[in-house]
Amino acid sequence: MIIHNVRQGSVEWLNLRASRFTASDAAALHTGGKGLETLALQKAAFILTGNLPDTYTSPAMEWGKAWEAKAREAYEEYIGQPVRTIGFCERDEYAGCSPDGIVGLKGLSEIKCKQDKSHLFTVLTGKIDPAHYGQMQFQLLVTGREWCDYVCFNPFFKNPLYVKRVFADKEYQDKLAEGLAKGRTLVQTYIKQYEEQYL
Repeated sequence: MIIHNVRQGSVEWLNLRASRFTASDAAALHTGGKGLETLALQKAAFILTGNLPDTYTSPAMEWGKAWEAKAREAYEEYIGQPVRTIGFCERDEYAGCSPDGIVGLKGLSEIKCKQDKSHLFTVLTGKIDPAHYGQMQFQLLVTGREWCDYVCFNPFFKNPLYVKRVFADKEYQDKLAEGLAKGRTLVQTYIKQYEEQYL
C-alpha cells in the first residue's frame, strides 16, 4: 500500500481517485453487475482523456463536511487517542481509498455526520447503511487493518456521538476482490478496444 499525502478534495486527490475504484464504488464492486460496467467505462475514459468527471454534492454531503472536524474531535476524546488523517491509500493502479482516520495500529474510522432523522434511526436501531458498510469493508481490504469505527455525529442531540465498531468481513471482502478483478479487466478491455479501433 502506498500513502499519498494529498489534501482530500484537491485536484491531485481527484486524479488519484478518477482512475481507481474507491470505497464509494464498493456496492457496485460487491454485486459485479451493470453498475460496475458503468464505473469501468468512467475509469477508462479518464485514463484515455485525463478529464475529471463531474462531481455531485448534495445538501446532506455539505452538512457532513461542515461538521466533520467537530465529529473527529469528539471521537478522539471518546477513544482517548489522536486520529491520524491521510490523503489517499493506493492498493494498486486500479484501487485505493481515503479513510477518514487511522486509529492506532489496527483501526480506521469512518465519520458520518447525519441529519437529524437519519442520526436518530442509526442510534435507535444500531443499523449501518449497507453502502457505508461496503465503504468500510473496502477500506479495511485496501489498508489491511482489522476494524473500522463507524462514527456518527449530530451536534443537535444531547449526546451527539454514536460509535459502532465493524470488523473485517472476509466473505464480503472476497466479493469485493472479485469485483476489483472484474473491474480491472473491464477497464483494460475498454482501453484496448478503443486503441485497436481508433489509434
